[in-house]
Amino acid sequence: MIKIQKADIKHKKDIKNLYQKVYGSFYSLPEVQDDELMEEILSGVSKLSKEKTDDLWVIAIDDKEIVGSLIFRVNKDISLCKAMGAIVLPEYRGKGIFKEMFEYGLNNIDVDIIYALTRTISPEPQKLLIKYDFIPLGVFPNVRRVYAYENHGLYALIKATAFNKRKKVEKMLPEIKNLSNILKDLMIRKFLLGIFKQEKKDYSYLESFISEKSMIVYREKFNIKIREAKKIDIKVINVEKEYINSIDNLRFKFFPFHKPNFKITTEFGSVFLHLNMIDKHCAIMGIDCPKEDVEKLYNLFFNIPYIVDKLDARYLEIISIALNHTNHSILLDNGFIPAAYFPCLIPEKNQRADAVVFFYPYNLPHFKNMFVPDDFKPYIKYVYSMIIRKINEELETNL
Repeated sequence: MIKIQKADIKHKKDIKNLYQKVYGSFYSLPEVQDDELMEEILSGVSKLSKEKTDDLWVIAIDDKEIVGSLIFRVNKDISLCKAMGAIVLPEYRGKGIFKEMFEYGLNNIDVDIIYALTRTISPEPQKLLIKYDFIPLGVFPNVRRVYAYENHGLYALIKATAFNKRKKVEKMLPEIKNLSNILKDLMIRKFLLGIFKQEKKDYSYLESFISEKSMIVYREKFNIKIREAKKIDIKVINVEKEYINSIDNLRFKFFPFHKPNFKITTEFGSVFLHLNMIDKHCAIMGIDCPKEDVEKLYNLFFNIPYIVDKLDARYLEIISIALNHTNHSILLDNGFIPAAYFPCLIPEKNQRADAVVFFYPYNLPHFKNMFVPDDFKPYIKYVYSMIIRKINEELETNL
């Protein structure tokens, strides 16, 4: 009989063997590859701060053999959880093990928001998430590489406790408004008119978000001289400690469940990055640049993709608060593409602010061999149209 339980430090070796058996050396998740981080999660104690952590690692055991694994990264301080790293041995698939591990996590975690990134090469995890009221928020082309680059879908379960703290978005660029409207249309179909309505649950807490009318503001035109960075310093030692010490002065600093391992400093400012050297995914975790100096921020965002490219990153991601349309204008001008709209993601005192997730496309996306629900197709079309627009803008500028 298969037993579902919480893993602890004694299971470390067998869990690693499970991922090795299925993926070989291709698996890139730091929670599995980084021994120190893995021990933090399994032991429940942070190596750096020595404080207790809230993470939950769920395993499935059959006759002392670990046959399944699912990680729930949890931060109770911001009431947020990320489900990740789902794996089941091939010979045990189709037995409902992933479902049981997932339910175990849901039953033992009490936060406002739980989100997950799903591989689009398999429909089953996506179907399970939808069953539990998770809703599609966006799509990330070429986000990670296992055997080849993959497209991932973002799903989230956003509870009433989160929406009740939501901060309104007064103004939006049309590009961001179009993205948020995909989500609102989906919520109307699924929760207010569609299949979940018959379950007699109360989804009235969604209505204020769905009916909100944000003012449209157009991209700002910046009279800025674009300059290539001449002074570039790359730091990899004690980056996390420096990040923690400077966190209060950073912008774009919300990227949960990641640790910075690079700091890039230029004459325009500094940026903290998490760069995964296996799958080449790079996340911007904080920017140190004077708030009043738009020119420096603009030039920093112009240079970051090229510097990251030299570090051999193939995907660059940043999370921006939805309220800041000026920052969105800068990001769009410099070739970043909006990929997901995430309501209530960022905690701000007693409120929660909406976020927009942007990525910088180094490779053209491929949409072959994707298995996604129909609800996801508008996101795919949106991202594709934004990439085409980026290419056209570059052609008009440079030809």
